[in-house]
Amino acid sequence: MRRALLLASIAAASGALADDATCCFKNAAYSGVCEVAPAKDETCQSILDYLNTPNSVGKSYCGGTTIRGGWELVACASEPKAQAAVRSPKRGQGPGATPGVPAPRGSQ
Repeated sequence: MRRALLLASIAAASGALADDATCCFKNAAYSGVCEVAPAKDETCQSILDYLNTPNSVGKSYCGGTTIRGGWELVACASEPKAQAAVRSPKRGQGPGATPGVPAPRGSQ
């Protein structure tokens, strides 16, 4: 993992990112991981520098957060985001059912 972060940092600092690259950042004062798609003139390192500069203003990274300082470049999760489990409807709750009215016997 550290090697992956090191390689990501080197690639970001040199600007050698793929066109569809995403930079991910973490901060103890920020909930979750911030994902940013750099513009053509940006790198992950330039975005990290912006987030860690106390008087930087004018960009809306990470939902427009005003948190400055303490940001780290982290590896982006490659697995898909969790999805809610799909449950079968209970008796009387399927398509066409009237809420609060049980289904007639033998209809299920």
